Amino acid sequence: MTDSQRSSGPGRPETAFLLGLSETRIWGATGSDRAERLLRRMGIEDVVIAGEPGEGDGTILYLRADCVVDQAVLETLRGHSNAILVAETEWGFAALAARASGAKSQQVSKFLQEDLVVLRDLSFAGFRIVRADELGDDYNADLRKRSTPIAALLTEDNARALEWASFQAAYKGVTDVVTKYAWPRIAFPITQVLSRTGVTPNQVTTAGLLLSIGALVLFWNGLFLWGLLAAWIMALLDTVDGKLARVTLTSSKWGNVFDHGIDLVAPPLWWLAWWAGLGENTSSWIEWSVWVVLGGHLAGKLIEQAFISTFRFKIHMWQRFDSTFRLITARRNPNLIILTLFALAGLPDAAYLALAAWIIISFDVHTVRYLQAFVLRKNGAAIGSWLAA
Repeated sequence: MTDSQRSSGPGRPETAFLLGLSETRIWGATGSDRAERLLRRMGIEDVVIAGEPGEGDGTILYLRADCVVDQAVLETLRGHSNAILVAETEWGFAALAARASGAKSQQVSKFLQEDLVVLRDLSFAGFRIVRADELGDDYNADLRKRSTPIAALLTEDNARALEWASFQAAYKGVTDVVTKYAWPRIAFPITQVLSRTGVTPNQVTTAGLLLSIGALVLFWNGLFLWGLLAAWIMALLDTVDGKLARVTLTSSKWGNVFDHGIDLVAPPLWWLAWWAGLGENTSSWIEWSVWVVLGGHLAGKLIEQAFISTFRFKIHMWQRFDSTFRLITARRNPNLIILTLFALAGLPDAAYLALAAWIIISFDVHTVRYLQAFVLRKNGAAIGSWLAA
């Protein structure tokens, strides 16, 4: 290899060549920087930013710097030999990535550096032609949804469209009504600004933690509307930090633990603080309802975990009904809707009773669904997610 600049990373040994240069920015990074970051996240041992491979360099992964490709697509491409990933543009087909031996390096470099390619020429050269929808599974278990894999050239004209597409791709398909329908158009420009200013996902999560503590203190002191404001901003940032991590390719195990830890701990403490904020001049119903809220919250988590332990996937992914019920089930955001509506009406006591009632109803629904799935499997039925079918 000549005139090459290498960056090493952990993972199984393989060499990747980053071809070309792209100064077009997407999510705060140039196309070149983003492509290199993607290859590093895949655990490629050697990322060659400039230079030419030799014939004895073994099998190599090639990637254009001026394209946006889902990691899942490239991961699958790594399992193929002498294959070229193509994407259709307005003017024809462009070659975006390839995996081939060093003996074919000159041919691969030629095809990937051309604006457009003729598919017949690729076939005549002995390459298998593949497309993103053939390589990337359209079902993402982590995000609980189906989506079309992204593989496209990056230009100044389509950079924002690709940002929106990748932002949507980073969204969970099965979630609550606020996250699914209210937050996207709000969180998208915030995520854009943060990516361009260098704010990290963990910094956003830290801000969310501070707001969580603020909401707790405000609820405890009976300042319910101010506490709700802090809680809703935290809920918005909880959407932003995950999306920022995924679209900028900076997600980490620690960030995931940090984020989910707050999600796990904050809500039950809020519900306890709300009860404390009501003070002593409340009805006997309020006095015992705190045990319903906290006990029901814990019981709901346990029944969801029981479903995962029994069937190896989340209860909200079983059938369409379960995914729909996830929109309003007694999780943080739907619970905040209940509290907000009653608080705005000046009824914080009634808000707590309504919260307790909804937690009980949600627990009952999940318990019935778990028992139905258990009986069905006992009778020989296969239990799986309708999204994966």
